Amino acid sequence: MPLADLSLVTRSLRTLLDLNIRRLMGGVAPGAIQVTTQPPERVAHAANTLNLYLFHASEDPHFRNQPGPGIDRANIARAPLSLSLFYVLTAHHEQNPDLDALTEQRMMGFALKTLHDYPIVDDDLVIDAGAGGGPEPVLDTAMRGHDNTLRVILRPMTPEDSINFWSAQDQNTTRFSAYYEVRVVQLAPEPPQRFPGIVLSIGQYVRELGAAKLTGSRSIVRFAVPLAAGGGEQAIEVTPAQAALDPAAAPPVGAATVAGENLTVGLARALVLRTAAWRALTPPVARVELDPAINPAWAVRIASDRIASLAVPIAGDCVSAPDRRPPANPASRPR
Repeated sequence: MPLADLSLVTRSLRTLLDLNIRRLMGGVAPGAIQVTTQPPERVAHAANTLNLYLFHASEDPHFRNQPGPGIDRANIARAPLSLSLFYVLTAHHEQNPDLDALTEQRMMGFALKTLHDYPIVDDDLVIDAGAGGGPEPVLDTAMRGHDNTLRVILRPMTPEDSINFWSAQDQNTTRFSAYYEVRVVQLAPEPPQRFPGIVLSIGQYVRELGAAKLTGSRSIVRFAVPLAAGGGEQAIEVTPAQAALDPAAAPPVGAATVAGENLTVGLARALVLRTAAWRALTPPVARVELDPAINPAWAVRIASDRIASLAVPIAGDCVSAPDRRPPANPASRPR
């Protein structure tokens, strides 16, 4: 969730360093080390102190200009600003001139290992510092439970880049430091003022779950090969199905299969015959619905994913036109 307070990110990283470094040091008590967040030059007379300072922020290019919710004209103000935050990490110990540098290097080693071992900070990250307090969450309380994730990346800075960073301090030697990028941090946008209207009707692209659906059809077409080509009978599968009848075959050939989904759920299914030749009848017949109980020779089989039938040249009584019987050899096809 976008946030408005960048200090929550810094506080989360400070908690990560404090908990894990105390664990690496053998479970020392809270306060054994200090993690500060001020400009490095302001840390003076420190002991066992790490300093994590946010010195730069830039817009993350992968999330730039994403539209926000609502239909406001100034829509960019309604989208969160996605940021990458840049930190400099330094160690400070000014107690013994002979040991200060070694102590700082030891602490920097613990800090570098911590941010390497835990590059992702989210709700699930907990660390037991070993001081008797048990596992503690790292992410700040105000950020937990809102799907916030921080990704910590060590920046590949060259020694020259590091010297340039400290060039303003003409009187001081460049400090031992590490540079990190933390992303993606989203700043809370302005709330939208207008939203699209209420949907009053549903388009045809929405369908009931489990509703019947036809996906295709296929059939076997048989034909005789000319003698010049070797003769004999050939059979090919065609799609969509063509239930052409062959009364001379034994049994008559005209099987067709309709594929689909959920064909046995819900309302009853039926096999409907149609042909242009029936329009010439008096009165004309547009369609007839086949009754499988009266026409068992059609061998209608309905499964959840297919409807198969064997078309024969004679059909008995039909449901939709009981007083009309189709011609003996119609060019029909299942529906």
